[in-house]
Amino acid sequence: MLIKLVRPLRIGLKKQLSIYLIIVGTMFNINLVYADYSCEGNLNDQIIEDNIIVKTDKNCHLKNMTIKGNIALQENTGFSAHEITVEGDLIAVNYKQVNLTHSQIQGNLALQQGDSANINNNRILGNLSASKNKNSQLYTHNNIQGNLEVRQNMATATIRMNKIAGKLSCLNNRPSPVGRHNRAGNGKEGQCLRL
Repeated sequence: MLIKLVRPLRIGLKKQLSIYLIIVGTMFNINLVYADYSCEGNLNDQIIEDNIIVKTDKNCHLKNMTIKGNIALQENTGFSAHEITVEGDLIAVNYKQVNLTHSQIQGNLALQQGDSANINNNRILGNLSASKNKNSQLYTHNNIQGNLEVRQNMATATIRMNKIAGKLSCLNNRPSPVGRHNRAGNGKEGQCLRL
């Protein structure tokens, strides 16, 4: 995982724009995330034409929103979203908490080196990846068009009743993930073989 500030964009009077290059694993084709709308607090019933960044130590709560770009969470952030559509990727690195329910991610969802996550009743058109997280993870009732990959997590991941078009893969998690009634079109492997 590499996060690198590439270069600044043109800076207007009321906006500061920056480009973040986020490379997440070998299973994703994620290139640039342009983070130019800073979210803090509650946002409801809006369409955001830009990308959203949740800055270090901030909390962002979205409801009934459409995000035309990507969402990037920085270190120690709290993020919750209900009934949102993200036309790009949602990338969380070193986050504090992520709660995502009844939403659609048209790209990939990646949760890396963070704390706890609750991913419930969502439609993800890309891949869902969770790796090196330190606290409990819950993945239930999701429709995932790509793969679901859970690797090297350090607390229990519960994986239950997901419909996965690709592969369900779990490797090197301690303890092993738990759950049942997952369907994976391209099969299951590793610690998720019986889930």
